[in-house]
Amino acid sequence: MTAGQIVATFYDGQVAVGRPVHVELRDDGLALTSSNGDDGVFITWVWSQLCLADEDGVPVSMTLKPDAASSARLKISDSQIIAAILERAPQLQAGRRRVSRIRRRGLIIGITIGALAALVLVVLPNLVTPVASLVGEATRERWGAGLTTQIIAHYQDDTEANSCRNNAGRRSIDNLMRQLTTASFTDQQIQVFVIPSHTANALAVPGGRIVLFSGMVSMVESPDELAGILAHELAHILLNHPVEGVVHSIGLSAIADLLTGGGGVAAADFASHLVEMKYSREQEMEADDTALLILAAAGLRADGFDRVMRRFAEQENELVPEFLSTHPASEARAAKARLFGSGGKPGMSDEVWERLKRQCGHSQAKSAGGS
Repeated sequence: MTAGQIVATFYDGQVAVGRPVHVELRDDGLALTSSNGDDGVFITWVWSQLCLADEDGVPVSMTLKPDAASSARLKISDSQIIAAILERAPQLQAGRRRVSRIRRRGLIIGITIGALAALVLVVLPNLVTPVASLVGEATRERWGAGLTTQIIAHYQDDTEANSCRNNAGRRSIDNLMRQLTTASFTDQQIQVFVIPSHTANALAVPGGRIVLFSGMVSMVESPDELAGILAHELAHILLNHPVEGVVHSIGLSAIADLLTGGGGVAAADFASHLVEMKYSREQEMEADDTALLILAAAGLRADGFDRVMRRFAEQENELVPEFLSTHPASEARAAKARLFGSGGKPGMSDEVWERLKRQCGHSQAKSAGGS
């Protein structure tokens, strides 16, 4: 090998296999000769037209091509020769700096994506409960008011008149709710919103709100069953599950809303999501236990909760109401309710109950809905 020559690998762009060549650094460019010297110089690459062929940016490796359009490649792995080539083809320096910047940018983006993924998958779930506990009353009220308005607007039946307003049936629901909240020893004001909808649904909303669909009123068969449903939703409120659900659903926006005092959460954007929100099995079991304690403290019969759970259990193999879609198995919940026995008073008289059903039930109730 003559002075100024090195051995490199040449790829002609036609076949994938490269062949060893000698490269001589001449005044007019890189002269490529066969490594066995039989063919002499078979091509010369002009210095001013040389380009980097790929993103090899490390000082011990460089892949060149004769110009931007060529598919031929030359692989060089000699740091001293690479330095000499860079002196003769300064345009390659800019390319190497660009490659370096691209690599750094790619590394930064990769690290950022990884950090965000870790934040979403690992950190945020563990922050839900502590963040939810920091949400103040004013923020809960604002979230709850916006959500309730949107839920009513989205789910109420336009063809069904909302007759459950300022009548005896509505007052009976409020009286039942008052018995439950008094027994729970909470200072929080609980409001029940009854909306005309065929869906058998009931859900708790931040700010001490319970949205009761008239389809659920029609579906339950006794005041004790309705008391069990309302006690379950009240338990979710007392356990802060609705706020945790919102924080979990909107993630960083909830934290921003908490830190800035407003503007980070558009309740209207996820009202429908709240209706479909699934509490964890642990949260549902916790709400069940608390609901049964509330019923017992109120002196109300717990067997209504038992009956409605058994009836739902019979439907689970056919049509599963949303109220049960991710709840623990209904038969297991019913068995737990039976441990509390059938003692206690009914939530209201038969006469009052029948009037409530007529005034606040739905004419075409269906088993689908709830949290």
